[in-house]
Amino acid sequence: MDDEERAVREAWRAKRAAEIARDRARMGRWDLNIVVFLFAILATIIILLFEGVRVEIVAPIAFFGLAMCWLVGWRREKQMYRRFYDEELSRLREVREWTLGEE
Repeated sequence: MDDEERAVREAWRAKRAAEIARDRARMGRWDLNIVVFLFAILATIIILLFEGVRVEIVAPIAFFGLAMCWLVGWRREKQMYRRFYDEELSRLREVREWTLGEE
């Protein structure tokens, strides 16, 4: 195997690892903590509206809560992506070493 073919295979492995890691991180972005926080925001909004608090006050609270959920989910996805990418690269390298060992 020449250097060019090896570089193409490594690039393919890196691309494949990035795709898998991105998908896994996207799925793990929303965990139970985020769902509970969203439910708490919804309950707070409903209570405030039933108590007669004006929409001009409730809307920023709702916006802030949703923005916090998005920010926490985005940050969590970023952290998980790094970890999953490293895992997938090492897994693909192990598969390569295992298959090369049998040839």
